[in-house]
Amino acid sequence: MRRIGNKRKALMTLGSLVIMFFISQVLFPNDLLAKSRESILRRGNVHIGISQEVDDIVCAQGNVVIEGHVFGSVFVVSGDILLKSTAVIDNNITLTDGDIWITKGAVVKKGISTFGGKIHLEEGARVGGGIQEIISLEKLSEGMLSLMAKYIIMDRAFPPRSFNLAELTSLNLKQYGLRKKLERRFNLLNIAGVGEVQFSPQVAEDAQELYYRKGRADIFLRVIKFNSKEDADYFWERLRELPESKMHNSVHVSLGDGAHWFFRHQHFTTCMWYRGRWFTYLDVSLKIPGLKRIERFWKESEELRDTILMEIEGFYLKASQAGKKG
Repeated sequence: MRRIGNKRKALMTLGSLVIMFFISQVLFPNDLLAKSRESILRRGNVHIGISQEVDDIVCAQGNVVIEGHVFGSVFVVSGDILLKSTAVIDNNITLTDGDIWITKGAVVKKGISTFGGKIHLEEGARVGGGIQEIISLEKLSEGMLSLMAKYIIMDRAFPPRSFNLAELTSLNLKQYGLRKKLERRFNLLNIAGVGEVQFSPQVAEDAQELYYRKGRADIFLRVIKFNSKEDADYFWERLRELPESKMHNSVHVSLGDGAHWFFRHQHFTTCMWYRGRWFTYLDVSLKIPGLKRIERFWKESEELRDTILMEIEGFYLKASQAGKKG
């Protein structure tokens, strides 16, 4: 197993890497029944003991050692994987910037895909699906790897079932110099200039949009409370039909419960995620000519977006805690 601090040069653009990951998800889909076990989302090392059972594993910048049973998929960015003889993986493994060792007796029921890494398969190990070591002619920069590692393990916070969207007005963003300019209901979601997705009011209990401004930045926060998880799932499927080819630095993960998606387009830097009945959309727009050519302005807008994102997650967490006490 290598030390995570040792950097290597992989050979793929981030966009191609993410596309290949989703190709692997299509080739080796998760066709299990509804999940009830814990999914692991972690930055740093992960160890699944011999008697431990989990759903999906999503790990960034850490090595993964598995002795027990993974009922879902394994997705690792910038780390190595070791499957010991007792390990069982019911779905597929996707590994970026790392190697995988599969010991005699270990079982992977679906496929394995590595991007910029090697697969070491000991005689007697069993892999039911295909094995792919994918390499491209383009360099995957350390910055792009860092971006994946940063966003791949977002925990997708969501409020409690009893949460009323009118409570969003108490979200305190004044401390960041943000002034609220608009608050309204909506049923048409404009996705950062990439496209629009409309939903029927009949499938949503409520949908609220809040618009803030800070200097050159425009901030949109949109939250939908769907009537059911099935309605939210269907809405997300429609979002995934948007042309990802128009986006830059796109990172999307649907392992675990729900899904999230980060990307850039034009002067927007966007994050959207859903879990259960809840969908949340956040984007920051800096209207500066030639923005695509000025990386420091992207850094400024993404730092503001991520700061607001952490505030929203904290707000949802407090609402959940208050709901449990009530």
